[in-house]
Amino acid sequence: MFLPNSTLSRKETVRRIRYLKPTSSFRSGYAYDNILYMAAGQLIEEVSGKTWEQYIHDHVFGPLGMKSSTNTDKEFQANPNHARPHSRNDGPVHGMGTQAPLDENATIAQNAAPAGGLAISANDMSQWLLTQLGRGKIPGSEKRLFSKEQSEQMWTGAVITPVPQYPPEFAAAQPHYDLYALGWDLSDYRGAQVVGHDGAVLGSQATVALLPEKNVGIFIASNSEDGEIIRGLLYELLDHYLGHPQAHWPEKWHAFKVARLNAAAKAVRTAEAKPTKIGPSLPLANYVGDYTDPWYGTIKVRQAGHNLAIEFPHSTGMEGPLTHYQYDTFRMNPSLDWVEPAYVTFSIGADGKVNRITMKPVSPRADFSWDYQDLLFTPAAASK
Repeated sequence: MFLPNSTLSRKETVRRIRYLKPTSSFRSGYAYDNILYMAAGQLIEEVSGKTWEQYIHDHVFGPLGMKSSTNTDKEFQANPNHARPHSRNDGPVHGMGTQAPLDENATIAQNAAPAGGLAISANDMSQWLLTQLGRGKIPGSEKRLFSKEQSEQMWTGAVITPVPQYPPEFAAAQPHYDLYALGWDLSDYRGAQVVGHDGAVLGSQATVALLPEKNVGIFIASNSEDGEIIRGLLYELLDHYLGHPQAHWPEKWHAFKVARLNAAAKAVRTAEAKPTKIGPSLPLANYVGDYTDPWYGTIKVRQAGHNLAIEFPHSTGMEGPLTHYQYDTFRMNPSLDWVEPAYVTFSIGADGKVNRITMKPVSPRADFSWDYQDLLFTPAAASK
C-alpha cells in the first residue's frame, strides 16, 4: 500500500517485505508493487555506501548532464519552477469533481523515492531516452552509462504479465503479449515492439514509450490524475511515427474513463443508500485498541466523543473518524481528501472481543496502490 508521508525509514519499510501476504495477483504469477524498487534503492546504499539519492546524482544525473532533475523533497520544493500536483476529489469517487491542487507536503514519501521520487525536466528526460535508444551510449559522447549487454538484459522479458482486455473500440490498441522486464514493460502495438513504463504518484502521472525500430522515444507527463489524456496522446504519437492515420485516441480514452467512473459512482451510491440497520455488536469502547499488521505495523482505534476514530501512525493524512456503516463495519473518512476511503470491518471472536480488523476500498475503481484488502490487523497485545 502506498504510504503517504510515511514515518518509516526506507530500510525499515524494506525489512517488512518478508511479511507481504499473497494476493490473487501473486497467485496468478504477477503483482506490481513499489516496495521492491525501494528494496533496490536500499541495496544500492548497502553496496555503494551512498544513499540512493546521492548515487543517482553521481552516476546518472551527472554523466548525462541532467542539471534540472531532482530526487529529494528538499531540492524539489526549493525550485519554484515546478509542477504542482492536482486531483479531483469532491465527487462521489476519486477522479470525479473539480480539478484542484493538492498539498505537496502531504503527497511525498521520501522513503519511496526509488519507486517514483524523480522530478525531471523535458530536456533532461530526452537525455535519458536517447541513452536508452543508444543502448547505453551517452548522447554526444563515446562514453557509456551502461553496456549493450546490460541494455539487452533490461529489455528481456522476465515475467509474463496479464494482457489488458479493452472494449471493441480499442481493438487497434489490443496487445498480443505483455511482459515485464527489468523495470520495463514489453508489448506490441500495431505490429511494432514498444518498450515503456507508466507511473504515477498522487496528483501526477507520466508515461515513457520507446519504439526501438524507429529510434523514437516518447515522454508525456501531467501534473494531474486525468491519465486518459496521457494514454490518448501516447497512442496518437505512436500512430504518427508508425505511419497510421489519426484515430482520435484522447476522445476514446476520455469516454472510456468517464463511463467507468460513472459506474463506480453508481455502485458506491447504491451500497451506501440502504445499509442494513444492524450493529454495531459491541459498545464503542470495546472496539478501542491498537491493532497490528505484520507488514504495515500498528493502527490505533480510539473513541472520539460518541464516535470512533482511526489513526495510521506511519501515514500522515489517513487518520480520521469512523462512521458506522452496517453490522460491525465502519467507513473510514481520511483527513486528506485524496486518500481513498475504506470500509473497516471488526470481527468478533467467541469471547465477545475484537480478534481482527480487515479493510477494503469503498470505491471499486480505487487505484491498486490502495490495497487495503491485503492488510490483516490483530490486537497488538495478542500479536506480542
